[in-house]
Amino acid sequence: MRPDEVSDIIFVTEEKLRLLRKHGNWRIIEPVNVRADEAKISALISQLTGLQYLRPLGSPRREYRLEPWLEFATDRNRYGLSLGKKAAGGRYLAVNGRAYLVTDFDPVLSPTLENLRNRRLSYIDGATVTQVMVTSPDFSLHLERRDGWHVAGQAWKRIDPLKVEALINSFVRAEALKCEREMQGRDPDVVLEFITSDGQRETFRIWFGCPVFAEVPAIDGVVELDPALTRLIPDSVSDLVDRALIKPEAQRIRRIRLSQGGRSCELRRSGESFLSAGSPVATGRIGRLLVDLRRLEGEESSGATGDDAKPVGRITIYYSSKKPAFDIVIYSNYYLALDGRTYRVRPQDLKALQTSLGALISATVKRG
Repeated sequence: MRPDEVSDIIFVTEEKLRLLRKHGNWRIIEPVNVRADEAKISALISQLTGLQYLRPLGSPRREYRLEPWLEFATDRNRYGLSLGKKAAGGRYLAVNGRAYLVTDFDPVLSPTLENLRNRRLSYIDGATVTQVMVTSPDFSLHLERRDGWHVAGQAWKRIDPLKVEALINSFVRAEALKCEREMQGRDPDVVLEFITSDGQRETFRIWFGCPVFAEVPAIDGVVELDPALTRLIPDSVSDLVDRALIKPEAQRIRRIRLSQGGRSCELRRSGESFLSAGSPVATGRIGRLLVDLRRLEGEESSGATGDDAKPVGRITIYYSSKKPAFDIVIYSNYYLALDGRTYRVRPQDLKALQTSLGALISATVKRG
């Protein structure tokens, strides 16, 4: 049978669960009616429909240690499966009362509502979002995407697209930490809305606190969110203003010199890729470094490095063969020097940059 023919699954283990496919989507309908985790259910069905027996065994025997496991159905047939112990080269399995030795597999032994229900917050693709609205008792913001992101009706205001995209993608890709049944009894602290190019709207109603709760589009009831998500929600337009210290233009880069912890390397452009000592360098690692550079924000601080600060890394980017476009020195006390000026930046951003810098050097030096 094909995986898409399966329409009904019942786990008959300790916690009885029933899942039903309707209009192409899986839902848990017992003991409660909630959306199921599509990826986990698809993996389970692929596992079931892909099982192959090594040999038929006939009637079940006690030594097979078979226990009822699950039932699943198509439009034409229903199958009852009992799971047995592992055996040499396989596992015992009974299907509709007939025993088989099948190829060994890793079954879902103790499924629960919590590990099979959907935890994704959203249905949409973040790339299709063209409007973002943030509303709270003290603040209202409407962003539009037209040749970049800007405040609706105020295209002259420079909005950092990376911040808006981080907000969107973090929410649409996130999963709930916990799923609650009871609703909140007060108005939300902030309402976040995404509207896609085809007019689909998703609304997130969020209550700040410890923990952070929310009503989200893809899960019934209230869920607990990762508190880190709330730090991406702007309190004002100024939170989204483009304050990037470094804006490397990837297509213009001809050469990059890197050093950290006594190790160094040099990357040179060759067509659409980069080489180090004649060997190709993973473009994903270079992209990660450039993204982390682009996220650096800070304020200039004259002489803030101090006598005890030590340089721990350096990144020099060239658009031409001689003059550097950016010369960045990273210091041990979360300052950096950029083209001779010193800035205090957020520790978490500088740590991320040091991690991507170290990973790129390690991969390049090791291969070289």
